[in-house]
Amino acid sequence: MDFTGITEISPDATEDFDGGAIYDLQGRPVSEPAKGSIYIIDGKKVAL
Repeated sequence: MDFTGITEISPDATEDFDGGAIYDLQGRPVSEPAKGSIYIIDGKKVAL
């Protein structure tokens, strides 16, 4: 079961960061991620 409510993430071509879009946990695009934070990259939660 998917409890997140997120069914698909489509990156905006203008929001690329090192070849891929990065989003915060609220789904907002991030242009400069901070080390030690959690982001959504390719539909998966990732800690940087």
